[in-house]
Amino acid sequence: MFPQLNQNEYDSIVAETLAYYKKRNHQVKSYPGIKELLRELTRVGFRLGIVTAKLRENALFELESNSILEYFEQIFAKEDCREFKPSPLPLLDLAEKMGIAPSKCLYLGDQPSDIVASNSAVVVSCAALWGECDRKRLEPVSPAFVFETVEDFCLELTKSLER
Repeated sequence: MFPQLNQNEYDSIVAETLAYYKKRNHQVKSYPGIKELLRELTRVGFRLGIVTAKLRENALFELESNSILEYFEQIFAKEDCREFKPSPLPLLDLAEKMGIAPSKCLYLGDQPSDIVASNSAVVVSCAALWGECDRKRLEPVSPAFVFETVEDFCLELTKSLER
């Protein structure tokens, strides 16, 4: 992002960013209803994985501190990814590792890069508006589904399972 930076400047920024994160990562909380959603998804037979650009150590800390790590079969962190979203490769690699055809997967994300990666991987793209992004930024990248709340996602999932 900053081609004018030399390697030392880049390394310094990364180190400071990680130090800042480590001082505050205990404050990261999952959204209300997420633990219940994960419990229900696994109960009805969904297999869950995560693709994140976070370092594995940081992702595991957040999942453990929110008592939701147990719901995820696979976690693809920064160290596991050959490329990063919006590339479809991390999603395709995760699907392959889990032994699931991409067309049988859905990816729930709150950033345009999540939706672009999903669509490129031919994974069902679901936009989560309860996250960091808003409808104006997500709709232009054409998610298959848009959910305002965790409850909306649960309701739609329940309807789909009943069909």
